[in-house]
Amino acid sequence: MGNAPSNRRVTVVNDDVVGVVQVSESVVRRLRGLPDKPATDSERGSSQEPLVSQPIPEVAHRPPPSYIPFAPPEPYSSTLEQRQKYHEEFKKAEKSWNNRIHELETQNRLLFETVSDKFTATVKEIEENHIKNSYAPVCPDKQQQVSKCYKENSKYPLNCSREVNDFMECVDKVRMTALSK
Repeated sequence: MGNAPSNRRVTVVNDDVVGVVQVSESVVRRLRGLPDKPATDSERGSSQEPLVSQPIPEVAHRPPPSYIPFAPPEPYSSTLEQRQKYHEEFKKAEKSWNNRIHELETQNRLLFETVSDKFTATVKEIEENHIKNSYAPVCPDKQQQVSKCYKENSKYPLNCSREVNDFMECVDKVRMTALSK
């Protein structure tokens, strides 16, 4: 209550004086944005607040305008002209964007060709420098023994642990000789 806005509808019937509405003092204070006065004990006992007469200002009635705010003289021709102008501007913008898209596609194609050429040259360089060395299989006889053992003992692969250890020792010896070179 108090400063909170109210959504109540109020109907005022004024039988006394024309142009004057009687309002309570608390309503006047609320309309002026002043805080409500606390009610004293004597005022709490009474059910009605004292009324204050406030004159209602006269509202000046304006006559309706005698002209229409917006009425183009030739609505069809101006609309047609506006459409033609819009279509011309649209075609210009479309042509501009199509040119821009074509330029970007050309730049993209050139960039792709350049990057593709660099990639091919890099792959060729790596192949020449690093992959040209081919190696012979390491310990082929031990590898065959391991494969044979796994085939014979497919249900019991742990039976091949001796062959696997022999193969690993052979690979370690070859690795150590290659690193010592």
